[in-house]
Amino acid sequence: MPATCPSPTHNLHTSPYSLRPRTAPPASLRQAFLLTPPSLTRKCCRKSSNELTEACQEVERLTAEVNKAKASIGETQENLDHLKRVVNQKHGTQVSPLHDTMQQPFTLGKCGHTFSHTCLQSWFQQSIANAMRNYGNITIPEYLKNPPYSVGDINTIFMCKYISYVFYTCPVCRTHITDKPTETRTLQELIEGINSTFGSPEEPTNDNSIQFLQDIWADCWFDKCELITIDD
Repeated sequence: MPATCPSPTHNLHTSPYSLRPRTAPPASLRQAFLLTPPSLTRKCCRKSSNELTEACQEVERLTAEVNKAKASIGETQENLDHLKRVVNQKHGTQVSPLHDTMQQPFTLGKCGHTFSHTCLQSWFQQSIANAMRNYGNITIPEYLKNPPYSVGDINTIFMCKYISYVFYTCPVCRTHITDKPTETRTLQELIEGINSTFGSPEEPTNDNSIQFLQDIWADCWFDKCELITIDD
């Protein structure tokens, strides 16, 4: 017997959902279809790319700041190396060894050169010793002939008239210095930042630190002495 096609009535009974009227999907469902996985991926990639670009720019900025700080410290270190050579050539072992790292940077007002406190302390004390040797026919106690000097030694030298004046000069350019060096806070902050990152070198101990907390130059600069100045 030939097969017969199902009647429409039979089709309705066997497939009740095939003729159900279609309704528009809700707005949330339409939005979900719009945000397909590929579009979500592209959006996330754009966000990650922007964040990566900003991070790279920040790294470049910080790198530039570090390089600038290193250049400033390097220039000052060159001055220290020059000072070390000058002192060693002129005074041999009479001057205590200079500290190899820049700690407590101070700037000379007239010429603008910057050195560590330790280097300037050694230089100024040697200037006092040289002045005493050239002062005249005086008898200088053996312990005062050569540095290092304590605060008490400096007071004795000037109060007992072993010397009444002294030339202070810049170790590099020999400009005559009449004012105490001033602390370079900006450079000090840079040094502290670098030390906090890469580690701080061992600082030299100072036997007179308690005595001149109020005046860090008290062991090499006597305020009441006569400073001889020469016009440049």
